[in-house]
Amino acid sequence: MAERQQDHQHEMEKASAEAAATSERRGTWSALIVALCAFVLAGYLIANGHALTGLAPLLVPLAPLVGVFFARRSRRERDNGNGDN
Repeated sequence: MAERQQDHQHEMEKASAEAAATSERRGTWSALIVALCAFVLAGYLIANGHALTGLAPLLVPLAPLVGVFFARRSRRERDNGNGDN
């Protein structure tokens, strides 16, 4: 009985980890699509003489992407630092 419960617990943990990984990949692809669309819009506006207006869709999606990059990097460094102590 205990072995079946343990097997079930392992299956549930595996399913949870797989769901989290899938969700993270989906979020990454969604962010990429949004950023690419913004870059295309910015390029179109800049090419048609709207330089200042074109900078907004170019810079706005970059801010959260850069923020996520540095947040993950600092979290990774913090986690690696805790493992060394």
